Amino acid sequence: MTTKLDLTYVSFGNNPWQCACLREFLREVKQLNIAYDTDYFDGSSPVCVTTDEFVCMRDESVNDLFINMYRDIKS
Repeated sequence: MTTKLDLTYVSFGNNPWQCACLREFLREVKQLNIAYDTDYFDGSSPVCVTTDEFVCMRDESVNDLFINMYRDIKS
């Protein structure tokens, strides 16, 4: 038996996002008409970080770099 579930809402605020990855994720969420916590993305506080190269790096080995950059802008 297969069960199908539909995602209708996602909350992803307060996560150390890479800006390029966040852009990709937001585009996918909007295309799928999934609601998300839009109040967090009002421009009043930094929600993502980036290096000089605006490319989503999904390699686990670079996670610490982006987490530390995010923590630096939050302090």
